[in-house]
Amino acid sequence: MKRMSKENEETIVQLPTAFIEKYQRLLKEEAPAFLAALTSGTVQSGFRANPLKPGQPTATIEAAAGKSPYAPNGYLANPANGSWTCAPPRGASQPT
Repeated sequence: MKRMSKENEETIVQLPTAFIEKYQRLLKEEAPAFLAALTSGTVQSGFRANPLKPGQPTATIEAAAGKSPYAPNGYLANPANGSWTCAPPRGASQPT
């Protein structure tokens, strides 16, 4: 299976037959959407906030592109920010 790369932007060509059959059996009617997502060449980054940890990454959550449809505590990355996390590292100075 070929993967996307930023340098030459290859698309995923073909998934192994055993993989396709396995996920068709496991996912049933949801399999076509799942397999299409794997072969579309489009990548959506995201993150999940751990509800068991004290304090949530509020700056990162506020900068997210939206809620993830797949996880109740998941968020979609905002591509305009250049990375999946928007909160500055601890101890980093804030731009003025």
